[in-house]
Amino acid sequence: MLLSKLTTTLQSLNSDAFIRFSEYMQSDYFHAPKAAKILFDYIAPLYPEFEESLLQSEIIARANKELPTANKQAKAGSAILEAFDFFIALEKWKKNPVDVALCRLQALKDLKLKKQYEAELEYAERLLDKEEKNLDNFYYRHQLTEIIFNGFDAKLNRTKENDLFPVIKTLDEFYAVKKLRYLCEIVVRKQVLGISFPEQEIDALLKMAEPFNNPHFPYVYLFVNVYQMHTSATFEQSRYYHQLIKRFVSKHESEPLPESIKECMAYSINWCIYWFNKGYEETSAEYIWWTELKIKHTLLLAHDLILPIAFQNIVVQAFSCGKDPKWIRQFIDAYSPHLPAEHRKNDISYANGFYYYAIKDYKEAGRHFNNAEIKDDKIFNAVNRRWKWMSDYEDNPKDIV
Repeated sequence: MLLSKLTTTLQSLNSDAFIRFSEYMQSDYFHAPKAAKILFDYIAPLYPEFEESLLQSEIIARANKELPTANKQAKAGSAILEAFDFFIALEKWKKNPVDVALCRLQALKDLKLKKQYEAELEYAERLLDKEEKNLDNFYYRHQLTEIIFNGFDAKLNRTKENDLFPVIKTLDEFYAVKKLRYLCEIVVRKQVLGISFPEQEIDALLKMAEPFNNPHFPYVYLFVNVYQMHTSATFEQSRYYHQLIKRFVSKHESEPLPESIKECMAYSINWCIYWFNKGYEETSAEYIWWTELKIKHTLLLAHDLILPIAFQNIVVQAFSCGKDPKWIRQFIDAYSPHLPAEHRKNDISYANGFYYYAIKDYKEAGRHFNNAEIKDDKIFNAVNRRWKWMSDYEDNPKDIV
């Protein structure tokens, strides 16, 4: 179809966003070409189905004399797509009030509107104090400091107090927190995948982050503890940091979770799996605690899908910590439809194997494990065969040698 890319793109918008895009297209301020506006006015009433028979080139040409050929229609469609790119960028920008405030503040300073600038500066500072103290907050504080200490007025007013040290200080703080966040990711990847990386000056980063290592700055507090949790030499040491994280998160579990907590949850889940695989089976209960928290706050799915490895791990950890088999059954029924289609059959068989093993129906468990093997996945198949053997043994010990 001539306009298939355009209609597919527009179908990605929900009805409210489509109305806003319609207003965007109709606004003279954004300078959409005349032909693009004409084509959009024609196709807008067809949203969201965009019936193909009404989008044939001949049909469009008869309805719009300004678009007599497929080539002109295609150019108009491309112009709509270009407008769409600017629209979604604007939508993204408008969602962040701090970003908007800082842009407005810089514009007022450039125009030398001193009173409006000072009022906007107070507003931006209040906004930053009120916003969650996450990584973005550190970045915006640096940006705000840059705006204050740079520009013509700052250079005009040369005093001992008017130096650039605050700019350097806020940049160092942002850099330290951001690098610490990525070091946490690197450490976990090294544990899981064996990826090596050069030694880092972690002591200097931790020292820079120290003034913010408290619950009033949850992002820093959580990721300092995440780093210590994943780099501790012993299980007992790492468990101490895990408990600090869990204790902090527990205070927020009944309310909408801050982004800082959402971002650190995967690291705590990885910690559970890491030590479980080293023989510390008590971490399976911790894994399920984090899982239930994600379920409670609808965080288990991404784009309406669940990762196969997450689906497998949840069932295994629930089984290992003695979770009620009804919980396992309900989880399988609720989340198996969200598995990617190419993995669904094998993963459901694998999960059902553990469910039937948990209710001591070993023959049925063995049958499901037998159906779960995945071609070319040697590690998964080795684990699966072990449980198949266990099921056969429990079903009839005398037949197993």
